[in-house]
Amino acid sequence: MEALVDEGRIRSLGVSNFRVSDLQRLLGFARIPPVVNQVEGHPQLLQPRLRDFCSSSGIQIMSYSPLVSISEDWLLQSVDAIARRLDTTPAAVLLAWALRTDSGFVTTSRRSERIAEALSSFEVAPKLSDDDVKFISQVGSERPASLPALQVFFGPAGRQPPAAFHCLSSVFLSLLNLQGPTPDPSLSGAVQHFLQHKDFVRPRRVAGALPREVAFPP
Repeated sequence: MEALVDEGRIRSLGVSNFRVSDLQRLLGFARIPPVVNQVEGHPQLLQPRLRDFCSSSGIQIMSYSPLVSISEDWLLQSVDAIARRLDTTPAAVLLAWALRTDSGFVTTSRRSERIAEALSSFEVAPKLSDDDVKFISQVGSERPASLPALQVFFGPAGRQPPAAFHCLSSVFLSLLNLQGPTPDPSLSGAVQHFLQHKDFVRPRRVAGALPREVAFPP
């Protein structure tokens, strides 16, 4: 992967679902450190230790499933008062909260109004007060998520595949597509392990938190 940066084929590297221990191990030998770590992130899953480590290491947190918590009526009601005050929507407030906590976010929709809602979060973020940000974080932390998306995706903790499977970033999948279906001997053991066992990975939908389907390399 670092060779692809050297060749100018990609500009930077990123990882997904890396814990602090994973990042520490990676930074111990990586010549080109990752610039982003994509992890599940929302008010119910704050991961402060991971955020602090990434911040001190120059790694940007990119949150997926940022609106998972919006299905929780109790949180929706809490955020609704802020949304009304700022003349926006609860979804825009939660996305703005992500920006104010120094996190990017990944979300998707085919509906133009939802796309506009997501874009509006960049205008809402400066309007959120520090008290708003603290309030949302506190409300979410009082009922932390008990089943992170990674566990839903791969199955119970006892059946999770090896650490190599934590490399499911968009950059990682793109590289697999570049390499083709046959594992290249020059690829790392982690990548080859993924190619050989990718049929094990199959998503399971839970309350719309995961996409309908995930396209894996052939």
